[in-house]
Amino acid sequence: MIIKKKIEYDDKSESGNNRKHLIKVLKRYVPERDPAGRKISRIATQFYYVRHDERIEDLADDIKENDTIRAICIVDKANKPIGAIIVNDLLNLLSRPYGRDVLRNHPVTEVKQQVQIFLYDRNILSVAELIYRAMKAVKTTYYCLVKHDGTFAGIFSTRNMLVYLSEMTRKDIILAKTVQGNIVKDHECIETSGFKFLGFVCMAKEVGGDFYYIKEYEKKKWIIAICDVSGKGVAAALVTSVIGGMMNIFDYSKGLDFFISKLNDYIYHTFGLDRFVTGIFLHFDEDKGNITFYDFGHSYMYILKDNSLTTIKNKEVNLPLGILANTAFRENQISLKKGECLLLLTDGFFDQTNDSKKAYSLRRIAALVKKMKDEPLLKLKTSIMNDFHRYRESQPQIDDVTFVMLKF
Repeated sequence: MIIKKKIEYDDKSESGNNRKHLIKVLKRYVPERDPAGRKISRIATQFYYVRHDERIEDLADDIKENDTIRAICIVDKANKPIGAIIVNDLLNLLSRPYGRDVLRNHPVTEVKQQVQIFLYDRNILSVAELIYRAMKAVKTTYYCLVKHDGTFAGIFSTRNMLVYLSEMTRKDIILAKTVQGNIVKDHECIETSGFKFLGFVCMAKEVGGDFYYIKEYEKKKWIIAICDVSGKGVAAALVTSVIGGMMNIFDYSKGLDFFISKLNDYIYHTFGLDRFVTGIFLHFDEDKGNITFYDFGHSYMYILKDNSLTTIKNKEVNLPLGILANTAFRENQISLKKGECLLLLTDGFFDQTNDSKKAYSLRRIAALVKKMKDEPLLKLKTSIMNDFHRYRESQPQIDDVTFVMLKF
């Protein structure tokens, strides 16, 4: 809809009385709002236009009465855009010595700038791809919108696009966090007659690439895993969701090695080499304490016995998942004795530094586990994370951290 009548602005004089300023040449397009859609018109914020034969002086008088105007479209007699005026650029010209005197009687086309034009109902994301380079620039760029008959329908800027994409990303992160939270629990505690299990994760950002898992697939037969997906953020969270979904529905009676083979091929063919996964997958026999495990370039695996923490030396280490397809995997075996604890960690603990640039150490975790191994599992989890956050002082958390403990 084009409004052709004169526009009036309210203003307050020095005496406190309201008076109205009659707008001389500015006109305003009234947009048809579609808040739920993905049309590019949704992000337009400037709707003023001026005829091509109007004078700069009259336009300048109109502009000074409204400080919210950033860009103005210049239209021909048929209300079709022929260019735009960037208000700050015009004001800079007028503020020069004799600038207003020189330009006052000139038509507005003298200060016209060429702008790219888009149909008002084009998809926002398709436009974002076309103006990607401009969005990376410091200076704001403006674009005109037109209806299918070619008439003016608003103006948007690179800043408007960045705000929209930022908000869309924020909503996607909230959704990803919800989905990942349903798959990767903040913490999980299990106590049976044969063992105690504690697993927890603390993401560096709202979502991340760390993952732990435990499932009893047959009576006293358990699958346990800890993984670290390359990268961070939503992309890494997507991979953890894939792993979690596959682990939840798989029939482990076919063997853990069969599952790992399928998972590896899926990651390889789906993500290529853009994403890979380090991790440890275990099969645990609760009756006997026997563990068969596969190490995929992870290796943060320790055993606490006789009050001493020892690194488990893996004879057989595999490449991370997703590096090669159709490959065979090598397994390792250990047995836990009564009172022994198995610890699995991700490297986020050891990548973390404090204000003195010193890294957090395994020794600190081991001391807490030794001291509190008979305490409630949630109390141990709280103590470890409190110690971790105290240690990093004012430094931000660098990476996701995940902890798994299995006490036989």
